[in-house]
Formats: sequence, structure tokens, C-alpha cells
Amino acid sequence: MKATYDYCCGIDTIELISPTYLDYSPPFFSHDNKRRIVGNSPETYAYRFNPSYTYYTNNYSLSNCIKAIYYATEEVELQEPIINRIDFCFDDRENDYRDLYKLNHLLFYLIAKKLNISNDYSSCGIVSPVQKTLRIQNGKLEAEFYNKLLEEPKGKIKCRLELRIKRVKCAINNIAALSETLTQWLDILTSVANLKNKDLDILLGELNDEIIKHYFEDVKRGDYCKKDYKSMIQRYHKYIFTRRQLSQLLKRIGYKSYDSVASKYKNSHRGLEFFKIHEIRAYVNHIIHAANQFLNS
Repeated sequence: MKATYDYCCGIDTIELISPTYLDYSPPFFSHDNKRRIVGNSPETYAYRFNPSYTYYTNNYSLSNCIKAIYYATEEVELQEPIINRIDFCFDDRENDYRDLYKLNHLLFYLIAKKLNISNDYSSCGIVSPVQKTLRIQNGKLEAEFYNKLLEEPKGKIKCRLELRIKRVKCAINNIAALSETLTQWLDILTSVANLKNKDLDILLGELNDEIIKHYFEDVKRGDYCKKDYKSMIQRYHKYIFTRRQLSQLLKRIGYKSYDSVASKYKNSHRGLEFFKIHEIRAYVNHIIHAANQFLNS
């Protein structure tokens, strides 16, 4: 692993819904703050709320965020406010985005397989190869890891992991339910961290299926010659997460001394990151620790 990690957990934004229509934009509601919820009767409007834009600027404290919600809803006289969505953030001021990119890629892959999520996305720049974001989502949950320093070059946060939950329908005075929304994500992360080595091998074997499939498509297109396995690995190295996965990939494409070849390849390509199951667990435990600090503050 190229870096350690040092997350602080907080709330980035909250979507509040209310029958109240505001014809102005308070500073703590973002520019897209007015959105009518179609199909609701009576008419309902959604407001994207940022707790750090109130007097209670410390969004890394749950108690402060709750005070910010009360302040905002009372300030604009928002009637019957309900929390509809919460975006929890995990901010790292020490590590560059690229240093934690592949570890989060692996984590997102394991979450996506567990939750049967097929809606996934990653992006790089057009005028520069800089990496920008990773995201997985379904109708209820979203996880995104993005290059925060690229978004805010003058900011102090280098990279941010966001765990989002939608359709919460939680009253602003229901603190237990508010905490439970984050706990749902922590339970998912815990189950991923508890994977056995054999389970990880099976999931990464499915990823090898995809790599081999695209290898044959590449050869058919003439991107490189058949049995040019080094070109294949160089193209898909972002999807190879363990030494054993590389070894099994080499075995499936015909190498006899596949373990030895995998070790030699790794030793000659120092930039190729591999992880072990205990490193995934340590990373998840750090996220959970940061989340618990937030919930207890």
C-alpha cells in the first residue's frame, strides 16, 4: 500500500423535504436548493442543506450537525421538515487521491458484488490523465471516492470518501434514526471486511473472467498480438488486486510456473499495488472508527 489513511467523518450535505416553498436562497442551501417532488400531495419541495454553512460550522460533529439542522429549519420557517437523504463524508488531508484510489476501487468492487450493484462509474481527465472519481450506486445507496483537491485546489482536503443513503424519511428530531442511517453503511462494510480468503479468491476470479474476455476482444481488434500477456496486464492492472489473482490469471492463460511468473512481474513493476485481506479489514476498521467518533461527538 502506498499510503496510510487519516479520515475525519462528518456530514457533507443533507436533503430536506418540506411542503414549504422558499422564494429565496439562504446561504446554507445550495444553488439547486428548490426541487419539487413530483407525485406528492400536497406539493413537497426538496432543499439541499450544508450544515457547515451555518453558525455551527463543525460538520465533523453529529451534535453540531443536529444544531445546524434546527437552526436552518427555524431560520427559514421550514414546516414539517423531513430528512430524505444524507451524504456522509470521510475526509483525508494527508494522502493524495491516487494513493488511496486502488484500495477504494477494491472496496467498491466488493461492496458492489455483495449488494449486486451494476451501476458503477470511474473517470479521468480528458486533457490530463488525472484520476477524478469512483462511484457505485443503486436506488438506496451510493458510495463515491473523489479527488477533492482537484475540485477545490485551495482547500485542505485532498481526497474524500462519501457514503450516501437515500429515501431516509427521518424526522429531524429522531436522532437515533439519523445515527442508524450511517450504521447501515457500517454493517455493509463490516460484512465485506469479514470475507474469507477463499471468498475473496472467488470474487477476484470473476474479475479475471472479465479481464480474459476483454483480452480476447483486444486481440480480435488487433490492439496487440495473442499471447502478449504483458500488454494485457498493463492495460488491466487496475483490476488486479492481489498477487494470487495475478497468479491465477497467468495460470488460466497457460503459464506453467504461474506463481513464479507473478512474483517476477510484481518485483519488476513496483507501481503495481497488491492487497491482502487484513489490509482491507484494517481500512474498513479505520472508516468505522472515524464514523463512531463522529456519532459520539
